[in-house]
Parts: sequence; C-alpha cells; structure tokens
Amino acid sequence: MRTLPLTLATLCLATGGLWGCQSKSGEDKKNAILSAPAPCETDKDCADGFICTEKKCQKGQRSAEELAAERAKKAKEKAAAEAKKKETKPGEGRLTVRICPGFKNTPEAIGTIVAVHQETKKRKVLHMATEAPELGWQMEFTFYSLPLGKYDVTANYGIQKGGVPDTVWLKCDKKAKPCREEPIAFVGGRATEHESVVEVREIEVVLPENEPPREKNEKGEDKLRACDFVAE
Repeated sequence: MRTLPLTLATLCLATGGLWGCQSKSGEDKKNAILSAPAPCETDKDCADGFICTEKKCQKGQRSAEELAAERAKKAKEKAAAEAKKKETKPGEGRLTVRICPGFKNTPEAIGTIVAVHQETKKRKVLHMATEAPELGWQMEFTFYSLPLGKYDVTANYGIQKGGVPDTVWLKCDKKAKPCREEPIAFVGGRATEHESVVEVREIEVVLPENEPPREKNEKGEDKLRACDFVAE
C-alpha cells in the first residue's frame, strides 16, 4: 500500500498530466502560451485596442501623427505602383484607344480592348473596368508597353449579370481613319443574329520618342485623341 502514491506519481509523469494529475507548472505553461502576443504584420492583424509592434500585437493605439504617416506611406506606395504600371520597356511603345463618349465603370459594366500584333499574332487584352475609376467615366485607355509594329484593335462593351456577359462589338468612329470589317471569328467571337462582323482598327506602335506630339488646349493640357470607337 505504501507504494501507491509513488505509483500514481509515476503514472502522472508518464502520461504528461492526464487523468486529472496535471502539474501546476503544466497549467502555467499552457496559460503562458494562450496569453502570448499574437504575431502580426500590420495593425489589421490585431484585435481592437491592440497595435502591431515588432511583429507582435501589443495593447495600445496609434497617435494622430502615426496615422497620418501611415496614410502618407500608403499613398506613396500606391503612386509608385501606378508609375511602375505605366512604365514603357526599352524598345517598346504605347498604344492608346479612345472610346466615345466613354466607359462608365458601374458594378455591372464590362468592356474589353483587344490588340493583336499583325506579324506575331500575339494578343494583348485590356479590361476597361480595371482601368477606370469606380463609378467614374474614362475615355482613353492605354497599353503602356507593347512590342513595336502594327496592331489590329477591337473593342466590346456591355454589362454582366449573374456572371453572364451581354456585350456588343463597338463600331469605329467615322470621323477617324476608316476601319476594316472582319468576321466575328477573327477575334474569337461567335456570330449572332445581330452581329456577324467586327470593325477592326489598325494602330501602329512606335517608340515613345517617335510618337507625334499631342495637341494642347488653351490651358496647355493635352487634348484628347480622336475617337477610335463609339459606344452607342
């Protein structure tokens, strides 16, 4: 009978505290793990009333100066990302298309501009909804870096409901350089009872230094280019 306490103690050690005989040091260790600061990268990773300090959530709040500095940092990073996006690679050029009267970026609106290199047949796609400001209008859309050469450009415009697009191919503006007509299959589309051909505008991409200078208005600002396609 005297060996019973020793046997129970041995059992507790062997089972790591099971059967209700967990040591006080084990409970302390568990509580320490639960109360340890949560890891984080930004304040958003922490609960209300906590801030991210040295990659750990600590109780506290940011000062007005810190919040202003963070907003300025994010604005600077966004501007740098936009500038990077608009860089033209050495040996390449830009291609700008104007849609008239413009693209209204509503939640349902969709629009696509497709540029196909005449020689290599490589296809580049620009989605108007990712370029235009939310709920705002935009008329000019630019591919900021494309290999030099002539491109066949088409555009479509419409809405999307329940994941199903309903679009039409845009007509070329009659005041600009004439377009040519091609079967819908030319751009990978399917003919419908309303459309069997698509109007294709030819645009040449040259080095930026060889682009004709943009005309200026009375304020010295760049004038819009002539309309390429018309969204009726």
